[in-house]
Amino acid sequence: MTNARKNILDKLKQAQENNNKKITDVDFTENIYQKSKLNLAEEFSEKLKKVNGETFICKTFSEFKLNINKAINNKQADNVFCIDNKIKQILEKANIPFIDNEKHLLDLNIGVTGCEFLSARTGSIIVSSKSGSGRRLNIYPNIHFVIAYKNQLVEDINQAIIKIKEKYKNNLPSLITNITGPSRTADIEKTLILGAHGPKELIVFILDF
Repeated sequence: MTNARKNILDKLKQAQENNNKKITDVDFTENIYQKSKLNLAEEFSEKLKKVNGETFICKTFSEFKLNINKAINNKQADNVFCIDNKIKQILEKANIPFIDNEKHLLDLNIGVTGCEFLSARTGSIIVSSKSGSGRRLNIYPNIHFVIAYKNQLVEDINQAIIKIKEKYKNNLPSLITNITGPSRTADIEKTLILGAHGPKELIVFILDF
């Protein structure tokens, strides 16, 4: 037997032995992610940008008003829709005209909602059926605006789920899901298409005041 062949057979035998070993003492609670040097808002903004979303971190209400008006004008949208009472109060204060009659739901250009939490590590928006916007407004509009406060930022989705359980106790929402950028597919000729089964654009306004 040549040395080369023997070496190959020895390596195969060693690999087989390693495969048969049982893995023990694995700590599944250990954090495998590297801690970011950015604050949660900056990390969320960076991660959302990587999945074609956009974030405005607003330090004052005037800054929020300027940014949301600019975003609406840039999208040339004339149909802003909102049914969340808390978000409607924010839009009214910013003098943003909106529609809240559900008979116009399918005709909207921009849907404005709140959320449960924002996951900084993944750039995800966690929403539930118990939010003021319900299930539909995260899916129907071409453009989805999300308004959230700084205290809704958490490190990851696991922390968001823990906080949702604390918030709702034994009365959890029937739907809890996360949105990570505009919906996408590459099923057709491996070409990436945004907004395949939901909003084509996603913009998050974080109110840090």
